[in-house]
Amino acid sequence: MALPRSPDQPPLSRALARLVSAVAPDSLIALRLLSAMLAARAVVILTGLIACELGGRRPEQLLASSCMAVPSAMLLIGHLFGTTMINLFCWVAVCWAAAHASARWRPALMADGGRDSR
Repeated sequence: MALPRSPDQPPLSRALARLVSAVAPDSLIALRLLSAMLAARAVVILTGLIACELGGRRPEQLLASSCMAVPSAMLLIGHLFGTTMINLFCWVAVCWAAAHASARWRPALMADGGRDSR
């Protein structure tokens, strides 16, 4: 079934809202828990993983995760379902992917088109 078009809600937000509505119809609590428990927690965890990819040990990972979990913006939008929390999660995931790729980047592989000759 196609999702209705909406100028202010991107497809991922609508798809997640439809998924929650299929599991728990007409439940505002379930809709908010999706954002609060999944997206906000994932943002905090991914921030710690970014610190790990950049060479941080356990204390640095804990500091980075804590710094992401405590700001007022995270506390204010972390319990609401909307585009802001989903966008924050997507951008932190992109940053983690870039840090992950750069930590494993080997210039010798680029001359061979990325193929490992071992």
